[in-house]
This record gives sequence, C-alpha cells and structure tokens, in this order.
Amino acid sequence: QVRPEKTRRFSPEQIQILEEHFYKVDKYVSKTTIDDLSTRTQLTPAQIRVWFNNKRTRERQ
Repeated sequence: QVRPEKTRRFSPEQIQILEEHFYKVDKYVSKTTIDDLSTRTQLTPAQIRVWFNNKRTRERQ
C-alpha cells in the first residue's frame, strides 16, 4: 500500500529561486531548466513542474 507524501512548504530560499526564474526569465520551463532548478533548490523535477503550473494558474486569477 502506497501512502501519499505529506505536503511540505518550500523554504523562502527555494521560492525566491523559483520566482526569480518565473518573473525574470520565463513562466514556462524546459527539461534542462527543470534539472538546473532541481539542483539549485533540492526539489524534485515533479515538484518544480507542479509549482510552475500552479504559479501560472494563480497569476491568471
């Protein structure tokens, strides 16, 4: 039986790195960018993809 992972908040440093890319570079991320951000933030590529998707959705509202 697989348990869902607990939801964890990102640290302010991680959010700063992600938002910096979102606002200054591009709102969409490529595979290579995801890998780079993953290394810099210590987040999984899936977490980064979901964060960018959610951020774009929140920006539209």
